[in-house]
Amino acid sequence: MQGIIDIDPKFIPFYNPTTIRGASQVPKEVIDNVASKMQNGAKIVDKLLSGNKKELIKLLNGDDADPIAILKNCILVGVSFIPYVGGIVSSLVDIIWTAASGSSAAEKMSKAFTNFIMATIKEELQKYDDETLRQFFIGLSNVSSKYQDNFQLWMDNPINQSTIQTIRTSWEILDSQYLTLIPQAQKKGYEITELVFFLLMANGHITLLGDFLIYAKAWGYTDEQIKSIEERLDDTVTKYTQHCVDTYNIGLQKVTDAPVGDITINDFIEVNKYNAISSYRNNMIINVFDFVNYWWTMNTRNLPKGGSFDRVRYLVGRICGVVTTPNAKSGWSGWEAYYHPTQEEIEARISKQGLYRYQGALKNLSIRCWSRIDAIIPRVVDPITGNVSEVHFGGSGGAVKNTKDFSKSDPLLKVNIGSSSAPWNIKLGGDFFGDVDFKVRYLRNYDLSFDDHKIEYLMGFGIIKTSGFSDQVNAIAPLFQPYGVGFSGQVPITDGPASVIDLQYATFPDGASTLRDSPYPGLIATQIPEGKSATLPVQYVGKETGRFMIKLKAGGTGTVQVTLDGTKAVFNVTDDYSIISDSNKSIFSIPDKANLTITVTQGTVRFHCLALIPQSARVSTKNPNDYHLFWDGSKPTHQYKTQLITN
Repeated sequence: MQGIIDIDPKFIPFYNPTTIRGASQVPKEVIDNVASKMQNGAKIVDKLLSGNKKELIKLLNGDDADPIAILKNCILVGVSFIPYVGGIVSSLVDIIWTAASGSSAAEKMSKAFTNFIMATIKEELQKYDDETLRQFFIGLSNVSSKYQDNFQLWMDNPINQSTIQTIRTSWEILDSQYLTLIPQAQKKGYEITELVFFLLMANGHITLLGDFLIYAKAWGYTDEQIKSIEERLDDTVTKYTQHCVDTYNIGLQKVTDAPVGDITINDFIEVNKYNAISSYRNNMIINVFDFVNYWWTMNTRNLPKGGSFDRVRYLVGRICGVVTTPNAKSGWSGWEAYYHPTQEEIEARISKQGLYRYQGALKNLSIRCWSRIDAIIPRVVDPITGNVSEVHFGGSGGAVKNTKDFSKSDPLLKVNIGSSSAPWNIKLGGDFFGDVDFKVRYLRNYDLSFDDHKIEYLMGFGIIKTSGFSDQVNAIAPLFQPYGVGFSGQVPITDGPASVIDLQYATFPDGASTLRDSPYPGLIATQIPEGKSATLPVQYVGKETGRFMIKLKAGGTGTVQVTLDGTKAVFNVTDDYSIISDSNKSIFSIPDKANLTITVTQGTVRFHCLALIPQSARVSTKNPNDYHLFWDGSKPTHQYKTQLITN
């Protein structure tokens, strides 16, 4: 990067000394919105904003902590952009590598993922020895920590030429460190086992490039230099994403080819194979693609100050039992012919119920049973109408037993289900269902949960075909949603970070279809044909002007209009999933509550999300310490002070 740290001697950034120091004054509505989207969110946000790095390290490396969930939530739901300045994302990246109690959160994540992968693939793969991996982590931590120290020095003296030179040099050294270490996790033979190692470094590197684009003007870079990093960020995200996709496919093939145990009549190989592949997919989403799918938000050309959003996607837990099929399979006699569905038939059973798309919030369950489970009846609250609907799985016999009400503050986090051959034993909290059946007393149970997730459905898969046991649920699986997902009828939007809204929250017309893993694992797209409209309810909860521009993340070929009270945004969709700006450059005034109408006027479009980007009074500034600063020159009429995480 020759010449990039040359400083223009004529450059003197605008600086108002009254805005540089003091405790963070982040608006309460922003903090509340972010904290509500993760478990222990208030505690995590409090530690971030208190500036206590030691406490954050304890939290990330605690025995009961899930460090990747904490890091991911902080980045994805907007904590990373809560004081907007101060390199919070980079601070988290530094902390994740920092050793505590003999091992860092990064080491624990890498080891846990490697162990899972090899157990799933049932194959010994190449991996770095602990000492080599540890040296990688320590080296990166040291350089990242130095960058943070120099960032703090610059924040304390933002117009001092020496501190500007120091932070520029430090940025380049850390950038070089990433470029040196990342290929170590891409070596042939190491791709799968070291994917989380790669992911954590890639995430940090993309964040670092994002730091540059946020602060480049304040650091005195020229427009040409900024343009070069913009192009490199685009190329880097594309390259790192492709590596994750390629590695996912390598592992998927290995899982598909791996044996699933003794192949006997009672093993029901397709269900076991489905479980193995589903488990692999779930872990890849949680550990890898929940990051990959939102790297686009770290580019300031897409969202000048990042975004806060929900991750709306279901993870299908282990299927306990045997999925029945209405189509008898040849080669089997009697009831056995109905117990061997293909994986495609299992997928179709879930898809037919619409359970790959957001359905609302789980309110409670009813279970019909005597000694076995006859039926499962989830009750789900429609977030827009408030109506409670039932999804009935199974027969109509047995006594009805109701569970407690579930809510966002007290969700269902895990469930204990009976063994793969007898799933009639269920434990929900302290309540047992079907536990008196002598057949399940001595069989293995599965304690099913995912960190930072809640159960939104308990799904049945058909009824028993065996004579004398008809109308009883034959297989059971929980469906998990991220903990913070909870739609109350209007999507709250606020000042500061862009409000990135999953289009699954919209009311869709007939003819719309759900596309799972489109284009990557964990992404759900909704395809709307020409002439059809969706309605998205939003509510402004901020304290500023309530004025927003809209960007769309979509794919396909067509034209989309978004309208509200006569204001119209127009988007021309011309390729596979890109971030599209409004060709009208319209400014929307969002009242207390409103409905955005999204219409496909031409072609067919696949929607992921839209982003409402706050707009404020236009005031020219180069001050990097303004809470609401947009580098296009807009900010509100008042300022908030910020403070960095410190040692």
